[in-house]
Amino acid sequence: KQVQLEAVAEKNRLAEERRLEAKRIADEKKEKADKMRKQAEEKRAAEVRLQRAKPGATISLGFFGMGGQQDDKDKDTGDDKSVQSAAALAPKGVPTMTKWRQN
Repeated sequence: KQVQLEAVAEKNRLAEERRLEAKRIADEKKEKADKMRKQAEEKRAAEVRLQRAKPGATISLGFFGMGGQQDDKDKDTGDDKSVQSAAALAPKGVPTMTKWRQN
């Protein structure tokens, strides 16, 4: 009888592990779907903002993930030569953007 009880307990334990693993996988899929849905919503909202913008209006590029705030360690160290050399790479007449950040 003891062997049968142990076999039943092991069977129940394995079934519980399978159930928990299936639940974990389902939760991961749900989180991934929510994340994708949120990203799609943000993209649609950005497109709507662009379409509603008046001609010639300036817009923030922040919702495209560009021009984020710099950390304190990345702030200007007074070495303007690196910025000048990067700007100097563009041919004459080509506009360049230097030292810009998100509003």
